[in-house]
Amino acid sequence: MTDHYRISNDRPPVKAPGSGLRAALWTCLLVAGTANATTSALGFSPVLSVIFGLITVASIVALITHHRRHRGN
Repeated sequence: MTDHYRISNDRPPVKAPGSGLRAALWTCLLVAGTANATTSALGFSPVLSVIFGLITVASIVALITHHRRHRGN
């Protein structure tokens, strides 16, 4: 007889869509943010710092866009 109150995990775990992309975006954000802060603090070329800053901002925008497209609503 089947027990209707028993909880079983017979289904395989489902991987969230785009989780690899999200991890790559977070990694890009951390690396670019660190590089931006380092180049600013050590006095490297301002052009280099601006480039890393733009990559940081682009990563933030991509993460927000990815979140809004893949949320449960």
